[in-house]
Amino acid sequence: MGLCGESGEVIDIVKKHLAQGHELDTEHLAMELGDVAWYLAETAMAIGYPLEDILKMNIDKLNARYPDGFEVEKSVNRECRSV
Repeated sequence: MGLCGESGEVIDIVKKHLAQGHELDTEHLAMELGDVAWYLAETAMAIGYPLEDILKMNIDKLNARYPDGFEVEKSVNRECRSV
């Protein structure tokens, strides 16, 4: 729940910048991203994975999906896998 709440605070800062004409408050954004990172690390630890391992797993997944780098066409038309 904390991760979702903090993510909402991050996107609210971005929304104010993109949709409401506010200057992007990068210091506030950085602080909220720190809160997101803390909750993410806590969630990883709660399921028995170091955050570093989860980040590596994600990089490996994306490298397998996009071996030549991201391409819109491959993203739109990729095969879906059940996990």
